[in-house]
Amino acid sequence: MNDLISLTVWCPNCSKSLMDNEKLVDGKPSVKLEISDGKKTGTIHLSSYYGSYNFESVFETETDKEHTFSCTQCGDAITSNIKCEDCQAKMVPLNIEGIGMVKICSRSGCKHHTIEVEDLEYLDYFRVKKEMLESGTYLRTFCPHCHKSNVDGNIVKFKITNQKGESGDLFLSPYLNLFTNKSTIDIPEGEVLKDISCPFCEASLIIKGANCKECASQIIGLNVAAISKLIEFRFCTKKGCHWHGLSADDMESVLLEDSDAW
Repeated sequence: MNDLISLTVWCPNCSKSLMDNEKLVDGKPSVKLEISDGKKTGTIHLSSYYGSYNFESVFETETDKEHTFSCTQCGDAITSNIKCEDCQAKMVPLNIEGIGMVKICSRSGCKHHTIEVEDLEYLDYFRVKKEMLESGTYLRTFCPHCHKSNVDGNIVKFKITNQKGESGDLFLSPYLNLFTNKSTIDIPEGEVLKDISCPFCEASLIIKGANCKECASQIIGLNVAAISKLIEFRFCTKKGCHWHGLSADDMESVLLEDSDAW
């Protein structure tokens, strides 16, 4: 477990700690929650390691069944309207102390989870490793117009214009499923950017006539390196929407490109 990161999480409702220092899972204080399958209710202790799926529950959880999780401090259900990208079950949001949020799937057996970091500066704190991400994918992106890469280490750079007409820079994480962003102009949560362009040739990356399959906002297109070719990579221009257009076959090609075996 030394390559994984242990998270300290808080209830998003009452802001109290969910950590149980007495009950260890994977040798670390566990995340204590109340769990219910609709018939039985009890306590579950989750591993605090991001990327570990170990847990201990007072009753046996049925695989493929969606469960309800609640805070053991305030008793409120911890849920969201965000659906799991793999199985469509509701995601369970937990606040990470001073950092952002981790979301786990409420369906037993599903391993989909994401981390949302409020500021790119926290990437060094997390000591990001490719194997800790669900996809394990570091995206090498290129402008489809001038073919230059807009990736610089742990940052992907863009030129942007918000709905007020203000221009500035946007910095994203190059790791798929790690949703971090920082900008030099104000972008309210839920706002759709007016334009996103290449930082080198300044050509617009907006794909005309194409829309996000989750929220119908306009999307942008980049090229991403894969085995022996470049694949078109699309994602949403709405802040807070995490849709991207990589298919399962595309993901396999990108994963192979990113593998240490090549």
